[in-house]
Amino acid sequence: MDPALAAALAGIANAQLGMQQALAGLMNQANQPPPPAVVFDPNVGKAAFGKDFFFDGAQEEKYFEWHSAVQRVRVTEGWTNDQTRQVALRTLKGDAASWHDQVGVNILTFDDWHQSLKRTFVKELTEGSWQTLVADRRQRPDEPGTQYALAKALLCRRRPTPITEAEIITHLIRGLFRQEHVAVMCANPPANLADFIIEVQRLEQITGVNQPVEANRQTTGAGVASAETISPANNPNVLTLEIVMAKLNNMEVALKSRLPAPKVHFSPRLSETSSRTSLRCYACNMEGHMARYCPNVPQTQQRPTSPAGNGKAGPWGQGRPN
Repeated sequence: MDPALAAALAGIANAQLGMQQALAGLMNQANQPPPPAVVFDPNVGKAAFGKDFFFDGAQEEKYFEWHSAVQRVRVTEGWTNDQTRQVALRTLKGDAASWHDQVGVNILTFDDWHQSLKRTFVKELTEGSWQTLVADRRQRPDEPGTQYALAKALLCRRRPTPITEAEIITHLIRGLFRQEHVAVMCANPPANLADFIIEVQRLEQITGVNQPVEANRQTTGAGVASAETISPANNPNVLTLEIVMAKLNNMEVALKSRLPAPKVHFSPRLSETSSRTSLRCYACNMEGHMARYCPNVPQTQQRPTSPAGNGKAGPWGQGRPN
């Protein structure tokens, strides 16, 4: 037999065998019962957020917290857009729920749905108004660095134009409360938000700011620490504003005590050293009047009270020449 013909017949036989095996596999799959359909329960998603998690449209700042939480659980649970929309709409209350009943019910995709919700309840910021909000958002004296960083980073992302991670870090550094933290951050800026949080936690641990106080707590029967044990007076590691101000005042008093006392020169006033009755007339050597008003001097010898002319004054007792 021709070798080429033998090879062609062998190829046809192998192809037929493969087709028979594939057909047998399809027949086996058809005979098996179908897997049970997975029914998505939106209440499971609602339970993941908690019963107190909702958005009512009253505060526009709360929208970003609500949306971030929905997106976070969406990624964790692997929900589709339709499933995420079903969960999100069940967390709406108040005006936001009324909006969905009248407007959002006709928007089927989650991305378009939450964008329309955002346009309704969140005011769009201009670049100037955004700059003002970011500049005014500074770390409070009693606010932990982690809480401040997360809140301000969320505010930075509300910029109407895209913002980079480096710009967010710059705004975070400018708003820090403690200047020593600002100096360290400016010398070596963190690369991203996660590094910023790690660095601010490290600085707070070094400086002893916003750290829990480890002390011997005297607890009551319920295990609650007494107020005297956790008070700043019994824990010298706790630095409150009152303690810092007291230390500054003590330093100011100590510095002032080291300065030499200033020399004050007093010059007594005329009313305190002499009076009208202590004046002495050098013409009659009597007290109580001046020489020009002396009653014992003849009228012709008294100095005239007003100039008589524009010439030079004459000798004592003589008038000015005409």
